Amino acid sequence: MVIARHPDARQCDVAQRLDITERTASKILAHLCDSGYVTKHRQLGDAVDARRNRYDIIDNVTLHDPFVRHRTVGEFVAFIDDIVTTRPSRCQPLPPSGFILDPDQFPPDPDRFSRDLGL
Repeated sequence: MVIARHPDARQCDVAQRLDITERTASKILAHLCDSGYVTKHRQLGDAVDARRNRYDIIDNVTLHDPFVRHRTVGEFVAFIDDIVTTRPSRCQPLPPSGFILDPDQFPPDPDRFSRDLGL
């Protein structure tokens, strides 16, 4: 979705938005290009960004997975975009890594598991 919405995003921008490393973002983008879902175009930038890449999604390519082979990349992107934009309550953000659970919830009731199992 990042490159669908921001085709001029740099790999570091993609990595930051997805909370992954730049190396991982680079591998993902290379895989999408190699799979034929995305094209990469080199662009001349300004003095700050001498080179940039633009990533364009190829909407009419069918997905390679046999389960969804009858669908195109464009349909998949539209489906995900619809979920993200119209149903935000279903897409709750993940808690930050290393979060601490509420100490009042722990330790759990040791007898609960016995009761649930009918022991």
